[in-house]
Amino acid sequence: MKQIQCEGNGEPLTGEGKFKIEFFLVLIDTTLTSINERFDQISQFSKLFGFLHCADNLIHSCDSGTLLEDCKRFEKKTDDIDTNELVSECTRFSCILKDSALITSAPDMLH
Repeated sequence: MKQIQCEGNGEPLTGEGKFKIEFFLVLIDTTLTSINERFDQISQFSKLFGFLHCADNLIHSCDSGTLLEDCKRFEKKTDDIDTNELVSECTRFSCILKDSALITSAPDMLH
């Protein structure tokens, strides 16, 4: 592993070296931090709303018995959702989705 010396030889940076240290590396560090934060946010979003994201996820949540846990987690975050009503609605909607193979999205449901 290559180690970078923290102390220079006392010569001031000029041109390309100064640009690299003062701008480019700072920009790369900021970008990487921002991307990591975005992926963390996406992960949290997926944990909260993942079971509602698509028909397959909802059907899987109903079939695997995790729907109640998913709805409770959703209720804790939103504070205005009744878990029992959400479970009931999701279960009914899941049954509709299972019965109709033609419904793959919300617009399909309207037609």
